[in-house]
Amino acid sequence: MTRQITATILLSVLPIAIYAQQMQLAVNNEKVSLEKDRPTVYLIFEREGKREPVHASESNQGIWLRLHNNTKWAINFCTLSLYIPPKVAPVHLADGRSVLGLNNGVEVSMCHGVEQLKRYERQLARKGETKHKESIKESERQVGYDTGDMSSSAWLPSGSSVVFSVPREHLSKDLAIFVRFNYEWEYGERTFRSDEPEHRVYFYGSDLPDKRDASMPLKPLSRMLVDSGH
Repeated sequence: MTRQITATILLSVLPIAIYAQQMQLAVNNEKVSLEKDRPTVYLIFEREGKREPVHASESNQGIWLRLHNNTKWAINFCTLSLYIPPKVAPVHLADGRSVLGLNNGVEVSMCHGVEQLKRYERQLARKGETKHKESIKESERQVGYDTGDMSSSAWLPSGSSVVFSVPREHLSKDLAIFVRFNYEWEYGERTFRSDEPEHRVYFYGSDLPDKRDASMPLKPLSRMLVDSGH
């Protein structure tokens, strides 16, 4: 009898505990996001057009994306160039440190990775279409600018955004690009702490606007992945 009473009490308390946890998450989100109806960090399509290739193997067609920092903290990410004024200005972090942050709306050379999606094949299978798998040579794989030692880093202040471009072929329907970033509290006095998790924000090739729907307003993408490894 005692066990039954205990079980009944636990079952009664559990929904209350879950509700309280959900409420706490909602409150925390209110404290993190500047615009409550937007994701914390997200990418949106900006435009497409001709682009100066970074590597000889790239086409001259590009996609421009905008990275938004919708949190109350600064974020840091890898860039291919070191930026100086007038593209940057002093910014104070939450702990009082002063850094050079990118000015709102500037265009940067962003480090980005490219990921092939198996999800696309599953979508085709559900639609009843047949996709013939073709082996991709290692030399033909899209790798983005996420490799190599010649890079720098930049701070994006709270509430700001920057624009960057990628080759059009990095956003075919079965590919996605991602940008790695970290929050300001994950940095020591001078450098990033290597034991902190890795954050990624994604933009998928399948999410590029259809030219026939170019007049429709674009919605921000909220797809973000947090990895514990590097």
